[in-house]
Amino acid sequence: MANHLVYIVDDDEDDRLLLESIFTDFFEPCRLRFFENGAQLLTTLTHRLDERPPAVIILDLEMPVLNGFETLHYLKNNPDFRRIPTVVLASSNRSHDQVRCAQLGSNEYLVKETEYPQWIGLVSRLHTRWVETACR
Repeated sequence: MANHLVYIVDDDEDDRLLLESIFTDFFEPCRLRFFENGAQLLTTLTHRLDERPPAVIILDLEMPVLNGFETLHYLKNNPDFRRIPTVVLASSNRSHDQVRCAQLGSNEYLVKETEYPQWIGLVSRLHTRWVETACR
């Protein structure tokens, strides 16, 4: 699993650091790559700056430059990227955001936790469902 690449797209540095810490401390290592917005992600994917596509993209919604909805729309309408699993991890638990993401093609919608133990559980579910699945 150490060879599996996970892209995390989130403009909140605290959330990026928290995700990095949990992935590193609690799970077999995988390669994490962080982006502050959708434009950075799409540049990397379009120019194939990594040797292979990620096992999963974890995508926030509220970001500058190119938000999560716009990024998701681009990913799922591009034949080169539409098969990459994309999990929305957002602060919003609004049902219309969840419905919109489902319509745009997200593979899963998760709401960010507020307490550290719950964050660990959330990342564990992400890891089991998307990173370990990529290994099979």
